[in-house]
Amino acid sequence: NLMAYGGLRSESFDNRNGDGVSFVKKDNLVAPRLGFSLNAKGDGTLKIYGNLGRYYIPVASNTNIRMNRGETFEQGLFTYTGVDPRTQAPTGLSAEIGTPQITGDGSLANPATIADTKLSPMNQDELILGFQQSLSKDWTFGMKGISRRINSGMDDYCSHIGFDNWAKDKGYANFDSSTMAQCILVNPGKDVTLMIDINNDGKLVESTVPAKYLGLSKYT
Repeated sequence: NLMAYGGLRSESFDNRNGDGVSFVKKDNLVAPRLGFSLNAKGDGTLKIYGNLGRYYIPVASNTNIRMNRGETFEQGLFTYTGVDPRTQAPTGLSAEIGTPQITGDGSLANPATIADTKLSPMNQDELILGFQQSLSKDWTFGMKGISRRINSGMDDYCSHIGFDNWAKDKGYANFDSSTMAQCILVNPGKDVTLMIDINNDGKLVESTVPAKYLGLSKYT
């Protein structure tokens, strides 16, 4: 009348850029599971059950693409005389003003600079309690409650303002945030440790930027 079970799951993630180089790799993440199912009346008409487990969540596919795409992006400025009434596209464009700005030349960011070097894998603990009652041969009634707690979240952060402010406060006068990856994988609400060309001399230095500079709330 009572079945109890346990399990242990080990997961590994290896996220690579377009050249096949890892930028986030986590091995042997252990996720335990416990559960039970009780035949409460002994005749199979009422089942009470529960499950408690930890679940790891890999980096989202669109985040991988956004952080590691070899994007060619050119931006130019023009004047125009009107707007197409159907498409809203500008008409009567002038010759380009000044030189185009190239913000993406198609090259991939250095994989060592893309993710927090002390990144905690995204995971949550989940508790489920419920019951199922037989009403007739063809009908059952049941209810369950689910409680989830996120222990650590991951997300991409696509701004350099906080890093500029941090470098200024630390006195790194030569720091140029354009040497950083466009987007960085972080644990929101936590300090960020990155490989940064802090002196703009081509040498990457592992640096920790306090969470207050990014202004991100904790992942919930």
